[in-house]
Amino acid sequence: IPHGEPYVTQGMLAQRLPGYPIFRAAFVALCGGVPAVLIAQSILGGLAALVAWRIGLRFSAVAGGCAALLVALDPLQIAFAASVLSETLFTLLMLIGLWLLVRQMEGRGWWHWPAAGLVWGVAVLVRGEALWCLVPLVVWVAWVRTCQIMKTRRDRPGVAINMIPSEEPRLMNSK
Repeated sequence: IPHGEPYVTQGMLAQRLPGYPIFRAAFVALCGGVPAVLIAQSILGGLAALVAWRIGLRFSAVAGGCAALLVALDPLQIAFAASVLSETLFTLLMLIGLWLLVRQMEGRGWWHWPAAGLVWGVAVLVRGEALWCLVPLVVWVAWVRTCQIMKTRRDRPGVAINMIPSEEPRLMNSK
């Protein structure tokens, strides 16, 4: 592959999405080898713990700390950071996308939607499985938005419905 030859195994051409090979090639070209990729992946693993902490803070400081500890001390996360595999980059991208969507759901600014879409698009270029994660995510966003709309509508019609009986006798007496 490094010499431009296709990767063929058992008579079949192996294909890969371009996200992780571009990430890896950038570090190899800039820093000169696989150790640079492994150092970068270790940093990405630490950033994943930081993002998990930020997401957990939405619930409580304890939840944020537990989330960060679980990500930082996860044996698989540590092993993948020490391997030339796409899991560490993919995990970070998915966590950033989730964090952006949580911030959007909190009403923190319109720019979170396009930023989350961009991050999710890059995650799909790293690993195609990100497309399958979009289905439950869209259902979750729709459910939360529906609950917010129903709460708003429940408050408004309740006022209007409660006003009708109290106004009705006045209308009848005015005739």
